[in-house]
Amino acid sequence: MTTDKSHHDALQAYLNVIEKNVSKRADASLMEHFAHMLLSKLPDKPLSPDSYRAAVDSLLESLPPEYKRDVVIVARELFPFLISDIKSVAAMMKAGGYSGFTRKDAAIDDGAIKSMSDLIAVAEGHKFTNRESALHGKYMTCLGSLGLEESVIAMRGRISKALLYLVRNNEVTPVHYRKAINSVMPILSSEETRLYFVLVAREFYYFLTGDPKAPEMIKANEANR
Repeated sequence: MTTDKSHHDALQAYLNVIEKNVSKRADASLMEHFAHMLLSKLPDKPLSPDSYRAAVDSLLESLPPEYKRDVVIVARELFPFLISDIKSVAAMMKAGGYSGFTRKDAAIDDGAIKSMSDLIAVAEGHKFTNRESALHGKYMTCLGSLGLEESVIAMRGRISKALLYLVRNNEVTPVHYRKAINSVMPILSSEETRLYFVLVAREFYYFLTGDPKAPEMIKANEANR
């Protein structure tokens, strides 16, 4: 099977899922458009995570800011089809993926937030509830027990507080948390920054949901890194 044929088959499978799950016709059409644009950026060789990220970054650089969030969503949802990862497709569907571009409850609703630094500054100035502060405090205590450098702990603390701000006053569910993460991706300046943000997001999720095994999971992840 040629690369072009495999990409075409993956695209068709993706569009079939979109057609069944996206209620807004405008969203479905835009998702198809972005998917075609992304495929045009892919190299004519077997796909790897690195080559896919490069293609996504290339597409993002060519688009106006107002489209970047939506492109990130399409890129994330299309990738499992391109590598025939059916389990990931099923997991993303279960978490609310492949449902279009939901904007009315987007996590970042402040037009002044245009960078991660802006988001961190807003989060630092926000007054959190006692419960929210306690959850963040448990995460910070766990980080402190890992023997990490103070600068690393401080950075993860700022990012996790930004995440806490994004889900403030809402029940933390996989769907809402995923939307919060997606809303931040377009304002992150590099792939390295995106990967680090997702790393912290995954760690902090255990604490946000009150998982009693959260400290153990973080320590195990750190030991395996």
